[in-house]
Amino acid sequence: MTDIILITHALTQWNLENRIQGHTDVPLNQKGRYMAERLAWNLRNEIIHAVYTSDLRRALETAQPLARQKKLVIHQDMRLREGRSIFQERSDHYPTLTFPVEVETESIVLERMMEIMQIIGEAHTGQTVLVVSHGAAVDIFISHLLSLYPEYPMTYDNIRMAINRLFFENGKWYCLSLNQAVH
Repeated sequence: MTDIILITHALTQWNLENRIQGHTDVPLNQKGRYMAERLAWNLRNEIIHAVYTSDLRRALETAQPLARQKKLVIHQDMRLREGRSIFQERSDHYPTLTFPVEVETESIVLERMMEIMQIIGEAHTGQTVLVVSHGAAVDIFISHLLSLYPEYPMTYDNIRMAINRLFFENGKWYCLSLNQAVH
């Protein structure tokens, strides 16, 4: 069994402005950096064996305080990125990074999230792993898991930086707890 702590990245200025970030490489703002520090503090007594994030700065910056605390290397993977949308905003300061398609459907996002999450789950059997991704990607992934098990008496609220505890065993995903706010 692999324990997964899955969270969305901390706050950015674009979140406050309700701007779609998509693959735009926006950093955390001051409150977001504080949230990342709080996450590390709240998980200080947890044994965590590995940390994975998307390759976008806001996810990486969210994981850095915990990785420093636990003396872990952060593994970045673009499959953990937010979905790409035609509504994505672009700017000269934060150019859109390269990615195979201009627009991703939910099924494309789910497919790549399922792929990388299974790789993580299989690579860390018997361990606990922190995974930092993005709001829509996490929502699509967890919503899919909940749809597989309609008997689960839980819902997913997509709360920024909430701890979502999952486990992976024998090729199957299970939700232990969702929406645990830590900031």
